[in-house]
Amino acid sequence: MTISKTEALIAARIALGEVAALGGGDAGPTVDAGFLRRLLLGLPFPAADHEAVADQHPGYPIPAGEAPVPIAAPGLRISGAIIRGVLDLSDCIGHGGPG
Repeated sequence: MTISKTEALIAARIALGEVAALGGGDAGPTVDAGFLRRLLLGLPFPAADHEAVADQHPGYPIPAGEAPVPIAAPGLRISGAIIRGVLDLSDCIGHGGPG
């Protein structure tokens, strides 16, 4: 899976701890639900995806292999995007374990 430019921008913003403000409206940019799921669960992304994030965030450290995208405090904040697909987080346990 290769992330889109919009998804790379989201990853860059959350790595900086910023809101990924993408405009909005009925025709806002789309974000794949699978991308958000991988991001929220701290699943690894391939180096090529990290390179796409670095294009949006100069200075972003590109790992040597697969690694999760770092999420800085205060976490994932997105506005103005349309989620494509079903974002199913049921039965998921994140990095910190059960809630």
